[in-house]
Amino acid sequence: AGGLAIFISFSVAVLWEFRDTLDIHRILPMLFAALIIIITGLIDDIYGLTPLQKTAGEVLAALVIYFFAGIGFNSFSIPFIGFFHLGWLSLPMTILWILAITNAMNLIDGLDGLAAGISMIALVTIGLTSYFFSPGNGSAVAIMIFSLVAAIAGFFPYNFHPATIFLGD
Repeated sequence: AGGLAIFISFSVAVLWEFRDTLDIHRILPMLFAALIIIITGLIDDIYGLTPLQKTAGEVLAALVIYFFAGIGFNSFSIPFIGFFHLGWLSLPMTILWILAITNAMNLIDGLDGLAAGISMIALVTIGLTSYFFSPGNGSAVAIMIFSLVAAIAGFFPYNFHPATIFLGD
């Protein structure tokens, strides 16, 4: 249930800090899709879901990202070969990409602290890259990314064996 704590702290911090500058029509669907993933994970932790049920939750979140946030895998480039537009393949590629990343993180979450550590390393790299190389609002994106790093770091001490939250006697 650590993802819930990270999600709540990140969402509250970003919505509060960037309330005047956020594109609310894009951020709210992204947070809603993340909430779908969190709820799917919580139900899986409590009751145990079949792989098909977990995949259905992830696909639902991917559809929210694609249709409501307007974020999709529309094109890609291969160095020395060229630039490719996906056209109608944009939706299936977006769903496949979100499923792949979500399940990759889920698989490495079996080791205490590994998913949090890898997430922090990747996010710091993306945050620094966006700060130094993104035109326009790169610093705002970097601050949001580092807010997520802070939320993960705040939960990181609870990721060591035996990866449980001590609630006292």
